[in-house]
Amino acid sequence: MNMNQTVKNVLLATALSIASSSAIAGNSASEKSVEPLGASGIYAGFELGYAPVSGSSQVTGTNGTAFGGRVGYAFNRSVSAELAWDIIGNLSAGLVALNADVLSASVVGYYPIKDGLDVYGKLGYASANVGTSNLTNNVTQNKTGLTYGFGLELSHGENSSIRLGMDHYDLSAFSTMPISANNFNVSADFRF
Repeated sequence: MNMNQTVKNVLLATALSIASSSAIAGNSASEKSVEPLGASGIYAGFELGYAPVSGSSQVTGTNGTAFGGRVGYAFNRSVSAELAWDIIGNLSAGLVALNADVLSASVVGYYPIKDGLDVYGKLGYASANVGTSNLTNNVTQNKTGLTYGFGLELSHGENSSIRLGMDHYDLSAFSTMPISANNFNVSADFRF
């Protein structure tokens, strides 16, 4: 089984887990209130993702894998600020291998759907270090710009939560290869 298939399976299993947990939480919401998401304080997390790339005819349809982490501070139930770092790899354009290291700072807003389940949106600024390599040389360039994302966050108690979402990055550092990536990811956060 290749890495892309493994990432797809993890994302599917997590989505099914979130859906079943939401159904169970909906049935027992009247019995016990779940700790609200976005409670103030510091949190940190890690993620695993699947990142299809589009924009350049050389790489459109290429699917990468992503992993990374983040640290943030929730000001209240509705707003937090976070720094994230993602590595997107396993991309290729013919004989050229592509990869990207993305560092971003974002503001995240949460809206509760029901106890223990929030929808979130994020907007921020990202710096992507995009590299290409082939048999003869390696080239790296930097791209900066806006990033955005959205998804669902499910609480698993007072100290942890799971996100299922999408983050968009413009990775077109090379003028000959205008590309962007949508990182579909599952992540876990832990509050301190």
